[in-house]
Amino acid sequence: MKKKILVSLVIHNQSVLVESLIDQLLSIESKYFIEVFLRVNTREDVSNLHRFFAHPKFRIVFNINPLGFGANHNLNFSSVACDYFVVMNPDIDLVDGNFDSLIANFDCDKVGIVSPKVVDFENTLEDSIREFPTISALFRRYSRKQEIELERLNLVKNGSFWCAGMFMIFSSESYRIADGFDKKYFMYLEDADICLRLKYIFKKQVIYDPYYKCIHNAQRASRSFSMAFLWHLSSLIKFQFTYFYLKILGVTK
Repeated sequence: MKKKILVSLVIHNQSVLVESLIDQLLSIESKYFIEVFLRVNTREDVSNLHRFFAHPKFRIVFNINPLGFGANHNLNFSSVACDYFVVMNPDIDLVDGNFDSLIANFDCDKVGIVSPKVVDFENTLEDSIREFPTISALFRRYSRKQEIELERLNLVKNGSFWCAGMFMIFSSESYRIADGFDKKYFMYLEDADICLRLKYIFKKQVIYDPYYKCIHNAQRASRSFSMAFLWHLSSLIKFQFTYFYLKILGVTK
């Protein structure tokens, strides 16, 4: 029997945007069984997606009330048994096709998360892996421009990085032992938090695979700047408590 890859998608008034990605995912030829689980987080017209509803590798669920990023993906994970769990934004374009080469990284039992190379439509590298967001790291990030590729090489070399939730692959075991994304984050830094916990508490490796490329068609949600800022600030404060607690315990660098 083929091992299963569950691709978890969540949309917020993005049914038109996600249609192309679902097409790509359902047409993948792979040695793994790939199932797509779409959760609709807002009341929106999804009539353009009706053609997928009867597909044996597609599931769709409509939330009664909107949930945060982590809570949505946690529900998708708990709904379907799988061997590998893929968290993906609806604005991803799969350049390199199936995930077989990415999944091969899990041949090492110590690997918990794998993240691919992410570029924009102009083939410009995006900072999909980043230094853990301490206050000093954020200061360095916003106080001066950095060459992303040079920064990335340094991060990969010292191993102190997290990968953005736009495209993350987990072994199901790793996602389970971490108890998924921490639901105390509604938006922002859930991905940094789960990388931090898996790396330093559960001793799992977070891997960046530069040989698999995807395109991120960045689509910003229609929310006010003030609301996004408050969510980000709230998440940063929560993350700092976790980070410094682990530092006090001596498990982080």
